[in-house]
Amino acid sequence: MRETRKLQYLQEKRKYEATQRKAKVESWKQYCNATTSANPWDMVYQLATGKMRNCSTLSNIRRPGGTVASGMAEKLNVMMEHFTPADEVVTDNDYHKLINGAK
Repeated sequence: MRETRKLQYLQEKRKYEATQRKAKVESWKQYCNATTSANPWDMVYQLATGKMRNCSTLSNIRRPGGTVASGMAEKLNVMMEHFTPADEVVTDNDYHKLINGAK
């Protein structure tokens, strides 16, 4: 029984190490594709000094009617309306009524 556990452990350890090696190679490939050939140390320097910024851009966001929100503020408003429910007293359950009464 002890030998079987040891064999299982060694097999899983080999799988883990193989997965780790594969992830390192993939990460290195991504880094090499992201850097320019003129100065490969530029990205390393930016990462080390904390100057690397990850610029994220919101893609097109559609309103419930099907139209597309145009500006950043409009996109954020559409997302806020969609993801945050309206807080109405008439829809409160007994627990919410108790909490609101305590305030």
